Amino acid sequence: HSSARDGSACGTDPASEACLGSVYQEFASHDMAFAEFTERGNAFDDEAVETVLAKIDAHARNQGVVVIVFVHGWKHNASGQDENVRSFKDAMQTMTAILGDTFAESELGKRRLIGVYVGWRGASIEVPLLKELTWDRKAVAEELGSGGITRLLLDLDRITASEARNVLVVVGHSFGGAIVVRALADVLTERVTNRMEDERARMFGDGVLVLNPAIEANQALPVVEAALQRPYASSQLPLFISISTDADWATHYAFP
Repeated sequence: HSSARDGSACGTDPASEACLGSVYQEFASHDMAFAEFTERGNAFDDEAVETVLAKIDAHARNQGVVVIVFVHGWKHNASGQDENVRSFKDAMQTMTAILGDTFAESELGKRRLIGVYVGWRGASIEVPLLKELTWDRKAVAEELGSGGITRLLLDLDRITASEARNVLVVVGHSFGGAIVVRALADVLTERVTNRMEDERARMFGDGVLVLNPAIEANQALPVVEAALQRPYASSQLPLFISISTDADWATHYAFP
């Protein structure tokens, strides 16, 4: 995406370049934000990320927000033509309908739905045979999980935690799942280790979900070991959910 900040054109002309080139797109029913990172783990445009955070913060303090963060996987990026971008936009439309139909009369239905698509160069290799190699992108994913994406997620957690009504869910797929695990492993380890007096661990947002995460088990081991140290309060909600299927190529063969 370009460094354009004003995505207000999306409300009247959603197919326009002024809308689709913006890092923060304000549609009639929901918002779409994009945060893009280099292979070194830093943002392509720090000011663009700050714009995204400022707009989400304003909504969080006003009517409240439901923020869904998605970190894409291997062979994808933040291009408007990318299959993951299209799928995420479709998912946001579906969630808009759910919030509008099922929760229209509730407080949840009044909150602004915001999708945050975290982009990285998961599809930067163009040589046909090399496109099928995972190790280059795996190294990049590990680098990203130790950089600016951690800060982005912590900023979003801070913003949404300012009001109990706000909702934040973080989702990572494939190598995006690896990035999420790497980015939040230390944070989650600290929260399950230093639990509150009632033995509840403080959530990161309202939950972290990884789908077919392309990681070795030992990368999540510190979190798992800390989490199993002692019982939890009966009211404890899941902090971290990992879902895998053997129908996924990367996790079935490269990271079984």
